[in-house]
Amino acid sequence: MTFNQSTVGQYGLITCDGKEILPPICDNILSVSANGMVLVRVNGKYGYYEVKE
Repeated sequence: MTFNQSTVGQYGLITCDGKEILPPICDNILSVSANGMVLVRVNGKYGYYEVKE
């Protein structure tokens, strides 16, 4: 997984081959765990996003 930044300063996740996992809607991506849980901040609120492959 790699980070993807849009032109408006928001972040998302893509695979190494360019497949979008999480669109760039996050204000910040704080951590990515080994079990596929991603801690994100969107519109000032924190939550988890589950990465499914």
